Amino acid sequence: MSIDIKFLDLFTKVTEKAAIGASKYIGKKDKIAADKGAVDPMRRELNKINMEGTVVIGEGEMDKAPMLYIGEKLGTLNGPKFDIAVDPLEGTKFTANGEPNAFSVLAISEKGGLLSAPDTYMEKIVIGSNLPINLMDIDNGVEKNLRLLADAKKKKVSDLKACVLKRPRHDHIVKELQKMNVNINYITDGDIAGALSVIGNNPKNDIYYSTGGAPEGVVVAAALSCYGGQIQGRLILNNDEKIRAKKLGISDFDKKYNIDEMVKGDVIFCATGVTSGDLANLAGLDVSSNPALADRIFAARMELDRMGKDMFGNKNMPTQTSGGGTYVPPTTTPDDPIIPQDPTLPPGVTPPTTTPKYPGSVVTDYTQLGLPNIYGNQQMPNYATFNRAGSMPVGLQDYLDNLRKRFGIG
Repeated sequence: MSIDIKFLDLFTKVTEKAAIGASKYIGKKDKIAADKGAVDPMRRELNKINMEGTVVIGEGEMDKAPMLYIGEKLGTLNGPKFDIAVDPLEGTKFTANGEPNAFSVLAISEKGGLLSAPDTYMEKIVIGSNLPINLMDIDNGVEKNLRLLADAKKKKVSDLKACVLKRPRHDHIVKELQKMNVNINYITDGDIAGALSVIGNNPKNDIYYSTGGAPEGVVVAAALSCYGGQIQGRLILNNDEKIRAKKLGISDFDKKYNIDEMVKGDVIFCATGVTSGDLANLAGLDVSSNPALADRIFAARMELDRMGKDMFGNKNMPTQTSGGGTYVPPTTTPDDPIIPQDPTLPPGVTPPTTTPKYPGSVVTDYTQLGLPNIYGNQQMPNYATFNRAGSMPVGLQDYLDNLRKRFGIG
């Protein structure tokens, strides 16, 4: 069986709403508020979908609201049964500090399709696509794995690039990599982004070699099942965690999990960028050559206009004019917006009504439209924000040029 394609757009909207909610807290040094800003709209949007969803990979336990907890039921409870892996805001620290690589992420499978991993550590090796199956093995050790990878990619070992989460527990991995003169790219946080840096048309890294969260490992496996690539992981469990793992149906505590043991059947993976980063590249998607993706990105930003909000979440913006149009805030509620006439269009002109065809997974990133960073972060300024001063600030021409490119205006 497969998941009905109609759910793709619905789940994409979930991460878009979560990302918009978190974006209000970029650079405000409040990780808790940023996380809540993503969690609340994610839960609200998921509960609108006609499904019986169960969180199998979540942020916390049942008594730790407002997080989306393991075992939580989502949706109208009237529809197909899905397993759901959520990370409403991967990179809370990045968001709070206004740093790159924060995003909202969601993976969905049919019931029983995702490994129910306890909230513990997992050893991970992640590599890209078009490589021999089961090439890597955790028990091989760093040196043997790197030499196998170099042979498979027809590269010198010293030309390989390895991504490593910068933690003292990885000192032994780093020493082995340094001994072989492998190029090392460190990350301070963001286990998912690091692991996914090995995929795409022009990946930043050849291998991700670290111990990080087990739930994040399952999310990565879901992404790889859509985009291609391999992962092997092994849980690291203390005595208390073994008890929790048993409750989730795990009995072999030394088992090495490959991708087809973490993810089974049809899967949808959705992610939306909150801050700037490599998210679009991770999917191997080029916005400039993918009009459907570009339209989706633009629609997400325009939704803020329809909600009467700017990119910082400010509500009820006054009517503004200049720059070739008039912006009139809508009277609709944030939960049920309608689409008004685009204020940037000439009178009587409407954008194309073509229905974009999306891939089996969707990655959207508001930062990929090539607009200048003029408001203190890398998110795309909307039209109303440009017009706030009642003049033509730097960058508006770029914005209007983009409208013409995407919608054939002018």
